[in-house]
Amino acid sequence: MPLPAGPRAPMVAQTAAFLRRPFRFMQRCHDRYGDTFSVRLGFTGPGRGVVVGGSDGVREVFRADSTVLSGGQGNEPLRPIMGDHSVGLLDGEAHARQRRLLMPPFHGERMRAYADVMRDVTLRHAAAWPVGKPFALLPRLLAIALEILLRTVFGMDGDELLETEQQLERLLAVLANPLLLMVPSLQRDLGPLTPWRRFLRERAATDALLYRRIAQARSEGGDRQDVLSLLVRAVDQDGSGLTDQELRDELVTLLLAGHETSATSLAWVFDQLLSNPEAMADVHGDVQAVVGPEPLRAEHLPKLELLESAIREALRLRPAAPGAFRKTTAPVTLAGHEIPPGTVVMASSYLAQRQPDAYPEPDRFDPRRFVGRKPDPHAWIPFGGGSRRCIGMAFAMFEMKVVCATLLSAVRLSLANGRPSEVTCRAVFQSPVGGVRVVAAPARST
Repeated sequence: MPLPAGPRAPMVAQTAAFLRRPFRFMQRCHDRYGDTFSVRLGFTGPGRGVVVGGSDGVREVFRADSTVLSGGQGNEPLRPIMGDHSVGLLDGEAHARQRRLLMPPFHGERMRAYADVMRDVTLRHAAAWPVGKPFALLPRLLAIALEILLRTVFGMDGDELLETEQQLERLLAVLANPLLLMVPSLQRDLGPLTPWRRFLRERAATDALLYRRIAQARSEGGDRQDVLSLLVRAVDQDGSGLTDQELRDELVTLLLAGHETSATSLAWVFDQLLSNPEAMADVHGDVQAVVGPEPLRAEHLPKLELLESAIREALRLRPAAPGAFRKTTAPVTLAGHEIPPGTVVMASSYLAQRQPDAYPEPDRFDPRRFVGRKPDPHAWIPFGGGSRRCIGMAFAMFEMKVVCATLLSAVRLSLANGRPSEVTCRAVFQSPVGGVRVVAAPARST
């Protein structure tokens, strides 16, 4: 059963091209082969994978039954990090059960309680940024996102937060190498100096801290409202809750997906706004009109429609995740192509979000594009889609609005080199080359 046409270069060459400039690789393939094509990339395994970029094909991927297109198997390279019980590695009823238990803490009034924490963490970090000297914004946003995660999700503070923060930074430094996660053949322990041995060591140290925090959360009970405490108390319809192993795996999943994705997306938001001064002026004016001189509060956020639209537009042009992955377990027809079993399929966020029929002038940053308009769920997929859309989407959008609005009020940034950043791969994320180098100045007067 022939796969769609695609580049014929060896896997090593294609993987290197994708990791260095993922958008450029996808665009060149699309220009030559169309919306659906095959590739040889490290994360597709020994055979060829299939990339789907058109709305109809993406819809078919998201609506397919998990017995035919397995999301768990599509994310298999992440198993050593996330664990066997991560919602990202499950299918069928096990996946549905996990989602039912995980969803409540990330929606509604529970999130509103986190706004003050997010704002205060952002202000404290921004106050320590250098003034008048170029620096990379992404590492600073990673630090903000990590502390927000540890306070709101893990329920940590004080010495425990600092200890865990330092340990997680060591683990994430190892995982920043995209080859470790995207080329499964490298996930082998070949000696004490190899990257995988270092990963195993840092994973064990991280697990020890996480299991200690889980035990504390179980013993505390009470009315704590951090996400972990809520998950510890969550029970399914039959009265069963999450085991320690399941909690550990979900915490690591939230760490990888929630911390890196939010910070990388925030970096792209500022990269796009700072590259478009008129858009930046409009969004800043929107924040000032809604928030004014007072501290940002949760009730301000629904009124920041232009800011939310600008965030969605930045995520459209610069999605942090390459796409949504599935693996065929039986023959399936996608976008008019017969795909055999054992094929990794990726619904490409880059291609899906640049379709001219969905987005006039698709390469232009338009911060008003989503004002009063809901994104098409098959043409705006930075958080995936279908029954596997990211559980933390609402939380991430909430966090990004808080951090963006706070920074726009607290500090004035400009691009150090005056132009938008190129895109490369960091871990499994599509990240700005150089981390978006900026210069900070005192906040604008209101």
